[in-house]
Amino acid sequence: MAWTQAQQDAIDARNDTLLVSAAAGSGKTAVLVERVYRLLQAGGRIDRMLIVTFTRAAAGEMRERIEKRLSQETDAHLRRQAARVPRAMICTLHAFCQRLLREQFSAAEVDPTFRLGNENELLPLREKALGDTLERAYAAPDEDEKALFSQFEDEEIVAMLGRLRTFLMARPHPFEQARAQLDKGLEPFLQAWQTQCRLSLAGAREQVERMEALLRLPGAPLRYENTLSLDRELTRAMEEACEAGRLTGGKTEFPRLPTSRRGEGETEEMTRRYKALREDGIMVNQQGSPFYKEDAAAMQRSHRRIASTFPIARTYQAHIPSYAAGYWLFGFASRKYHPIDDFDPEKWRA
Repeated sequence: MAWTQAQQDAIDARNDTLLVSAAAGSGKTAVLVERVYRLLQAGGRIDRMLIVTFTRAAAGEMRERIEKRLSQETDAHLRRQAARVPRAMICTLHAFCQRLLREQFSAAEVDPTFRLGNENELLPLREKALGDTLERAYAAPDEDEKALFSQFEDEEIVAMLGRLRTFLMARPHPFEQARAQLDKGLEPFLQAWQTQCRLSLAGAREQVERMEALLRLPGAPLRYENTLSLDRELTRAMEEACEAGRLTGGKTEFPRLPTSRRGEGETEEMTRRYKALREDGIMVNQQGSPFYKEDAAAMQRSHRRIASTFPIARTYQAHIPSYAAGYWLFGFASRKYHPIDDFDPEKWRA
């Protein structure tokens, strides 16, 4: 097999820590198999190696490829290594840790009969622990907990705690790091929170302004004016709360558009454009050419504001020879639709 220079370097590197980063389908598994083969060819032993993956399927594929590569050899040492592949530590990270703990259960101070719990077993335990914690907080809430309960519904609190747990469990020492952050106080968090709030609310204000401008056009859905007024007031209240570094003291949920009959003179196209801004539609904008530094900086600011309003925001480059440097940028933003994954030209054109 012909290797690229980067692949060959990854195969041949020795006596150092090596990190290989490459896209899916670029040959990482083949390179790793070849690297293992070369180490064995130089006298290494497969039962002295640790090869871990994230999934059982990947571990099975790795084992199968190594075994196949070695089975084609006639060298006695390599044939012995092929026979040892079934016993080699080619497994998932979980399986390796499980085996290590079983072998060193005394040093780890764990019951050697433990087993890995599956999701069906762990989920009820997590839900019970979360429920018990919330019940204690509801029974005797402190000032912070009262503020939390006044601002968010139970489902929102549970969702936030779930995301926090996922974030913490990805850290090397989750609880120690969490305590260290709490010991620093809330000031660093509040500063970051305030910065993000300002950015998001600036985008929300611009969106309200765009909706106001749209309602001044012929054929606009004027039946949405009352809802827009509520949107404007809530955005203003959140901006004031953000600058004051406090909670709004009430729910921060924008009202849904009313279901009502189309008004006189209102066009379907203008209604779609308004809903695209407010609900789950699509916004496409021309951003300009990033050839000049000032223009590029302005486009970055524009994209950050759009991205703070729309959860899906992408920028694409088009080759247009008549413009500076020969290319131009276009933005795509939506609350729901991805420009590639959800692309439906017939539906979007309707």
